[in-house]
Amino acid sequence: GSASGSAIVQTGGSERLRINNSGNVGIGDSSPGVKLEVKESSANTVARFTGAATTQLEFKNATVGVFEINALATGLLSFGTGGTSDRMRIDSSGNVGIGSSNPTADGWSAANDLVINHNTGNSGITIKSGSSAFGQLVFNDAAGGLRGSIAYDHTNEQMSFATAGTGNRLLIDSSGN
Repeated sequence: GSASGSAIVQTGGSERLRINNSGNVGIGDSSPGVKLEVKESSANTVARFTGAATTQLEFKNATVGVFEINALATGLLSFGTGGTSDRMRIDSSGNVGIGSSNPTADGWSAANDLVINHNTGNSGITIKSGSSAFGQLVFNDAAGGLRGSIAYDHTNEQMSFATAGTGNRLLIDSSGN
C-alpha cells in the first residue's frame, strides 16, 4: 500500500515497514526521521546479525574512515577505528584490552582484567575530575568494602594513599611533604 507518497508493507493488517517520500525507512515506525529507524515496543532484541565465523557491523564515513564492531567465533568482541580492527577487545572471560588483541597474554595473570598496551610508546590512564573535587582509584573486596585507595584532592592539591578502609596512611602535599 501507499499513503502520502510512502511505500508501506503490511502483514496481518498491520504496518511493518514504511519507506517515506524522503527515502527514509521505518521498521516498526510509521514516520522515520533518518535513513533507517527501527522500533520495537514489545521485545528486547531489535536486530540480530549472524555470520558463519565473524559478524561485523561497520559504520563508514566517506571521508574520515570506518568504525567497526566484530563478534568473532572465538567468543571475542572487538572494536576498530580508522581501518584498524583491534583498538579494543573484550575476550570471552570479560578481560578488556585497549591496544591489545589478547589481554590475557599481554597482562600479568593476576591483573589482566584491563590491559592498556602501546608497544611503541608511552601508555597511560587519565582520571579527570573537577577543580574542587577528587580523582581516585579505589580498591574494594568481594563484600563491597573499601580496602584501599589512591586519591588526588584538587582543592587542597594533595595526594593520599589509604589502606584497609581506615583512611589516609600517606599524604603528599603540593610541596612534596
